[in-house]
Amino acid sequence: MSAAKNVLLVNPPASTPIGMVCAATILIPPMGLAYLAATVRRAGYRPSILDMRAPGNGKARFVEEFERLRPRVVGFSVMTDFVTNALRLARIVKRLDPGCWVVFGGPHPGYRAEEILHTGVVDVVAIKGDGETVFREICDAAQEGDRAQLAGISGVVYRDGEEIIRTPARGLSTDLDQIPWPAWDVLRLQDYNVPLVHSTRGCVGHCKFCCEGVGAVNRLRFRSVDHVTEEIDYLYRRGVRMLSFSDDNFVSGRKRLEELCGALAGRFPGLRWTCETRVDTTSLDNLRVMAEAGCRSIHFGVESISKKTLDELGKRYHLDQVVERVALAQELGITSFLTFVIGLPGETEEQVRDTFATAMELKKKYKAICAFSILTPYPGSEYGDHPERYGITIHSRNYDFYNTITAVISTRHLSQRQLQNLHCELTMESMATSEDRDALRLVERGLINELGRVTIVQDNFKFAPDYPDKLPAEPLAEEIAASAV
Repeated sequence: MSAAKNVLLVNPPASTPIGMVCAATILIPPMGLAYLAATVRRAGYRPSILDMRAPGNGKARFVEEFERLRPRVVGFSVMTDFVTNALRLARIVKRLDPGCWVVFGGPHPGYRAEEILHTGVVDVVAIKGDGETVFREICDAAQEGDRAQLAGISGVVYRDGEEIIRTPARGLSTDLDQIPWPAWDVLRLQDYNVPLVHSTRGCVGHCKFCCEGVGAVNRLRFRSVDHVTEEIDYLYRRGVRMLSFSDDNFVSGRKRLEELCGALAGRFPGLRWTCETRVDTTSLDNLRVMAEAGCRSIHFGVESISKKTLDELGKRYHLDQVVERVALAQELGITSFLTFVIGLPGETEEQVRDTFATAMELKKKYKAICAFSILTPYPGSEYGDHPERYGITIHSRNYDFYNTITAVISTRHLSQRQLQNLHCELTMESMATSEDRDALRLVERGLINELGRVTIVQDNFKFAPDYPDKLPAEPLAEEIAASAV
């Protein structure tokens, strides 16, 4: 069988031990790659997905798969803290087959395309927007072996000699039902904790710490309820009884919510599901509708209890509304998963501790699950691109540490070391007071020590040191380009 139409899609591994722990704990399927696989297969290609965050998929497995398939195109889905290892894998591709096209897509490359292309190991970057058609057109160009065709593909950035070429932006898909739902058969469902289902694309929020809410790609679009339930039916018939809606905001209109929840309750007895939504779009009546349809957990991004901070973040709610929704959720049998951010501009250590104390009250009274992250200046976010406007100082551009649990910034009120210490202290205190002792088992298993620092190692890749006193500040492109061959 000819390898000309083989396409390898890769979910790169974490670049640090703490990232490995997180990936091994969460184990969620790479949905972006599954969508790409479905789209290129429809066009006659033979896609394979190698999820290197799943157990057993190290560098040796990557080389083995590449040698077996000899693909014309290798596509990487890249988030910021995974970009270093994605580039290391790209360098391996170029050593094994210099003619293979390496394509980067995902949240990070769209905002740092030039930096990535200057490493010399990536051929094309797909920028922000719906990537399915873009990737298929790139595969068509690679099939012909004609780099000149890239000039006619909207939504890409590539190198022509020493020149960086950026083609016009591509419009968003107006009918999401025309995009085939993910190629679930290319994945091993048993490798993951829970399947993910997208019922929408886009978000109504414009949070300054998030790169997803920038520009036109933030416009909210919907799959039809029939299209969503067809996909769920496929999973349900294969034994899935728990899934997660991965929409940025699951509740985006009462009429559609009732239609979708009605279909879930009517067609899939015993199905349980989780979702993410906003406090200000989720009424108490919405919670009742969701509970009746099988919702068992909701992720609310609370961020802070300070009204001033919430206003500055564009969060249109206050603490009383959070308490109302968490209380009713518990009454309805829904677990609230609440996330908070340490290091928001303007907040002092006292305010952070006040937020933590409130979170612990919600945890104790309503059995909410609370998690704390450190503000991370992601490329493409308002805080990442314009830190000086908010009194933020970025101390490192080493993206390995952009994992939300390593401090790479300081603010007007909190130093880099204070942020790191606060996060470690509050996280360990939260785990120590938890009725669910699973987190503490990480200590018992030797994965982290009593200070919350990761102790595991892995030899597949060169990892940066864990929690150093001073983080490397050199740009990623210089580090990778210097060692690229």
